Amino acid sequence: MTDSSIASGRRAGNPLTVWIFNHYALPVSEAGGSRHHAIGRTLAQWGHRVVVIASDRSYHSPLTSRLAAGETARVEDHDGVSFLWVRTPAYASNGVARFRNMLSYAWRTGIGGALDGLPDPDVIIGSSPHPFAALAALRRARAKRKPFILEVRDLWPQSLIDVAGVSERHPAVLLFSAIERLLYRQARTIVPLMPGAGEHIARVAGKACDVVCVQNSVDTSLLPAATPIPQNGRFTFMYAGAHGVANGLDVVLDAAARLEEQGMADRIRIRLVGEGPEKARLIERSKQMALRSVEFEAAVPKQDVYRRLAEADSFLMLLRDSPVFRFGISPNKLFDYLAVGRPVIFGIGTPFNPIAESRAGITVPPSDPDALAAAMLQMAGVDPAERQAMADRGRAYVLENHSFESLSRRIESVCARAVSGNSVRAGVK
Repeated sequence: MTDSSIASGRRAGNPLTVWIFNHYALPVSEAGGSRHHAIGRTLAQWGHRVVVIASDRSYHSPLTSRLAAGETARVEDHDGVSFLWVRTPAYASNGVARFRNMLSYAWRTGIGGALDGLPDPDVIIGSSPHPFAALAALRRARAKRKPFILEVRDLWPQSLIDVAGVSERHPAVLLFSAIERLLYRQARTIVPLMPGAGEHIARVAGKACDVVCVQNSVDTSLLPAATPIPQNGRFTFMYAGAHGVANGLDVVLDAAARLEEQGMADRIRIRLVGEGPEKARLIERSKQMALRSVEFEAAVPKQDVYRRLAEADSFLMLLRDSPVFRFGISPNKLFDYLAVGRPVIFGIGTPFNPIAESRAGITVPPSDPDALAAAMLQMAGVDPAERQAMADRGRAYVLENHSFESLSRRIESVCARAVSGNSVRAGVK
């Protein structure tokens, strides 16, 4: 790899070279997390160099490598953003093989030679879909003597304890706790996606930290013009996102069973769009329950997702009932739902509720199939004009508060302050 393969800055002044470590990052042309592609593309347009360092295996397709036989790494340009794909071992499900995949990514990016040939960074961002990825970024930042910014996507190991029910004394939890404390204490700035994470971070770090919340946003360059809610023959609810343990999609199947018992199978349609480790089990359970109203569909690339979302009458935004969500949430799909202009049924136990704030839907208790079924009946029965008003309020809210341009400005500011040695303050912004 040479510098000629890396996107170069074009703006006069002081462009930055930013490395972003995210194991599962993807371009918008693929189905999955495209946050860093969208940020990187915007920063590149403003004259910065951005390199996203990711695994060759997608979270949704962990058995398939994008690298040719014999390749250990490859740089590809996507809209001015350089993606460095690093070879990692295959895995089929959560377990030892996936853990080995995480460690391989961390070793190859943090210690190995996979990054040889990249332009030297001015600042390094480590994202924590798992803590080993952020630890690899910290290791590189130390070696390069560059500032380290930590992006907190999930609170490890609190998510393991609260969502997966793992014991606080489990060796993995103890290991992740030690890594979490180290990352918090070493980061120049911490960027959580959850608006209430600041107190948790300060408590774990044992000191005041520079914390700047930057939630997920919508890529307005991909967003089509608003369209009215379709008047379908069957009222269509849609969930579009990961099918994992934390998503708690069993409640949808249970709610569908309640609705079908009430004779609603021919009046309500539920489309579950996406991939994930729980999908095969959910499909099998739906078959065993003989559900007629539930359909499973493949994931959709980000650049195509809004056309699919526009086919819905309303969306389901659900997560398992878990104490960890007291710190807030920031799922991409919620902001995409609002941006496309459809009302949302929100079933997450968190005090940070954009649906209630924007009056863009109905809120229900998490993991409660009876409440969810009742809310679905209520939504389907709302006057179409009021349902459209909910949708319009949600779209206006997300465009005002969650565009990728505003998100990217905040990331640019955080990076510039880190390079200059300044910070907002020892606290939360």
